[in-house]
Amino acid sequence: MEVRLYNPNGDQSAARGKYVADGARDVSQFDALYDNLLREQFLRSQSPVVIRDAQAYAEGSVEFARCVRERATAAGIRSQIDYPLTVSGEFRAVISIHQTDAIRRWSEDEMLLVEAVASQLATGIAQAELFEMVARAKKEWESTFDAMSDGIFIFDKDGRLMRVNRAGAAMDNAPPESLLGHQCCNILRANSEDAACIVGRIVAAIKEYQRRDNPAAFESSGAGNGRTGFGRAEPNRRRGLHGARSF
Repeated sequence: MEVRLYNPNGDQSAARGKYVADGARDVSQFDALYDNLLREQFLRSQSPVVIRDAQAYAEGSVEFARCVRERATAAGIRSQIDYPLTVSGEFRAVISIHQTDAIRRWSEDEMLLVEAVASQLATGIAQAELFEMVARAKKEWESTFDAMSDGIFIFDKDGRLMRVNRAGAAMDNAPPESLLGHQCCNILRANSEDAACIVGRIVAAIKEYQRRDNPAAFESSGAGNGRTGFGRAEPNRRRGLHGARSF
């Protein structure tokens, strides 16, 4: 049994898995050619290739049929299944199963089992790629966030700092990670004697404005309950924020 993975463009991936039973011969010498022929086969049609007698196979293209027979004769393969895996409708992998001790007529139950395994593997591939995409997007967002020249501060509903970029941390002459978890009142002070919290004053003013001038929007937005807050400050003006808003 073998699982071959292919990249989204259909090219073979370096990732693959193989199990060779005791007494069976490896067919690695045919891998490059057979992988390419399988790719072409499943890019044209996503129907599984089910072969009862591999050493006498004569279906499909001449080159594919010849490769199947030569590979089967060299490795002692009698019957085989090559089942494609699709992710979002695109061909992404193949499960190959070989029978070596006798010619086998694959039953409907066996095909349903292979189909179920293929479906689970396809789901795993999709989830892994989604995780990778989210991680890549997070890294790109963090790079953009840190590259901004203005100081950016993100607080939770209790006023604790959740994220700060390098420009914001530089306003406190501290590494970004050392500020995380601190209360807004302890970070964005105009001076050491000013007890008033800049972020608190701005958020309170916004809430009061929403409550007074647009109470329906205030209630529906959940602003009265307190949510994540965002602040922006110019690094050359330590005295305060240009704007803050509640989400």
